[in-house]
Amino acid sequence: MKKYPTDKEIEEEVDYFLEHLDELAAKQQAERKAYFENSANAERIARTRQRLAIAEQLYKATHKRRRCMK
Repeated sequence: MKKYPTDKEIEEEVDYFLEHLDELAAKQQAERKAYFENSANAERIARTRQRLAIAEQLYKATHKRRRCMK
């Protein structure tokens, strides 16, 4: 059975997050930078960017079509 956090646990987690916001943000940024600079991830990143570009073009085409229909 899944254990759900209590209100006190959630409050403690939020307090910790707020107290260490800059530290946690810097850690996340360093992890993202390391991921994107790792050559082992280059192919995956390129595929993801290609998929995002396709999705953006599909969105724009659909959005443009909907504006024309109004």
